Amino acid sequence: SGAPVVFNGAIAVPYNCSSWSAPGPCHLSAYDVESGEMLWRWHTSPTPEDPTHETWGDDPQVYPLASRRNMSPWQTPAVDTERGL
Repeated sequence: SGAPVVFNGAIAVPYNCSSWSAPGPCHLSAYDVESGEMLWRWHTSPTPEDPTHETWGDDPQVYPLASRRNMSPWQTPAVDTERGL
């Protein structure tokens, strides 16, 4: 739902996802505006490869595993021009 933001030669793109339309977890990615190369990706919830994944626990009554993938970034990414972030 969030719009992409261009800053300092990169475009940050929020990836809106849902359990019925997205193959992977929701994320925010940045790409080089000239080459299109992905610069970084941040997942809105930890993936199994993330060291913090285990801290979320396995109790499906508390937080079902399937729901962990569907945390869409609904807002346009913020830019801090003073700090260059």
